[in-house]
Amino acid sequence: MIEFNLLNIAKYTSGHHWNYVNIISPFARIYLITEGEATIYQNRQYYKLTPGNMYLIPAFTNNTYQCTGSFTHYYIHVVIEPQGNLSLFGKDMKVFEVKATPFDYSLFERLLYLHPGKGLWNPDPATYNDCLVKNSENDFLRGYKCKVETFGILSQIVSRFICPEKMEAGQQLTPVRLRALLQYINTNLSEPVSVARLAEKMYLSPDYFSRFFIKYMHLSPLEYIHQKRIEKAQLLLVTTSLSAKEIAASAGYDNLSYFHRQFKKHTTMSPNQFRAIHRNI
Repeated sequence: MIEFNLLNIAKYTSGHHWNYVNIISPFARIYLITEGEATIYQNRQYYKLTPGNMYLIPAFTNNTYQCTGSFTHYYIHVVIEPQGNLSLFGKDMKVFEVKATPFDYSLFERLLYLHPGKGLWNPDPATYNDCLVKNSENDFLRGYKCKVETFGILSQIVSRFICPEKMEAGQQLTPVRLRALLQYINTNLSEPVSVARLAEKMYLSPDYFSRFFIKYMHLSPLEYIHQKRIEKAQLLLVTTSLSAKEIAASAGYDNLSYFHRQFKKHTTMSPNQFRAIHRNI
C-alpha cells in the first residue's frame, strides 16, 4: 500500500542561515519543533513553525524557508511512495500541522536511536548530496528487524497527517483498473511506455483510452509519464551521485538532450542546477 525510504533523521538547532527560497524537494520533510520559531512560505501563505507541533511538507511543493533567530527541531527527510494513484493527503498539497503528543516525541527518539549518524553530518553545501548518498548506502547494512521497525515508526508518524475522508474521496474518483495502470507506469518508468501499449492493457482504443485518462487524471497519458519520470530524476539527482546521463536512462530517456529539455520544462532549471540548489538544505 505504501513504502518509505528514510533519507535523514536528526535533531538540530538552526540559526539565521536557515533561509532558502523556492525549494522544491523530491522528498517529504517532517519537522517536530521543540524550541524557537521559524516560517515556511508556500502558495501565498505563511506557516509559523512553533514548539510542540509537527509539520509535514509534501514532496514536489514549492517552499521558502525562513528563520530570523534560532529554533531546535527534529527533522525527517523521507520518500513516501503510495501505490497507484493513492493520495495520502488528498489534493491539499500544503504544509500540514498537528499538535505533537508525548508518544510522537518517543517515536522520533526511537528513530534517532535506530539510525545514529543519519543526519546532514556536514552542512557544507558542496557535500550535502554526498551525505544523502552515504546514508542511502548505509541502509543496505541495516538488519531486517531495524527496517521493519523503521517502517512501523514512519507509518505512525505519517498517519498523524492523513485525512481518511480525502483519501477515500480520491480513491472513489479513480477506477480500480486505472489505479492498477498507474502502478504499472510508476514501476516501469525506465522502460519504453507508449500510449498504445497502455491502451492495450486496458482493452481500449488509444483515442478512447486517452480521453478516459484525461477525464480522471486531468492530464494526458504522456504528460503523466513525463511528470513521473522527471520526479524520479529529481529524486536521483538529490540522493545519488549518478551522472545526468545515467539518471536520464533510469528515468526512461535514451536521449540526453531531450531529457534536459523535459527537465527544464518541468522544473525551470537544468539537472545540474537542481542538484546544486538541493545540496544547500
